[in-house]
Amino acid sequence: MSGTQITFVAASFLILAAITAFVQFRWLPPGRVQSVSVFIAGVAVVTALWIAGLPPKWFAGAKSGFGITLSFGLGALLARAGSGEKRAFGFPLLLGMSLTFLAANVLAFARRVL
Repeated sequence: MSGTQITFVAASFLILAAITAFVQFRWLPPGRVQSVSVFIAGVAVVTALWIAGLPPKWFAGAKSGFGITLSFGLGALLARAGSGEKRAFGFPLLLGMSLTFLAANVLAFARRVL
């Protein structure tokens, strides 16, 4: 693993830990600000993994990539059906992650097919 990969993987863990702490200790105002912040954190986590290139099959536009996209999307829908912190934290985080995975896999698939 190269230094760049280690940096971006560590960044994804730090982003996830930071947003979890911000929501857990209520350092973000509830409502739109919290939801948008958590959504952006989900996008940033997956983007950091994508830049690091780990694991490559997740971003290759193959079955595994679309499968993980589907699982995060379903997780977001299940979190939305919940109440309280599940809805305020789980839904935007998983939605951001799944949409980022979807974008990465559609781009990879389009590059491969076209």
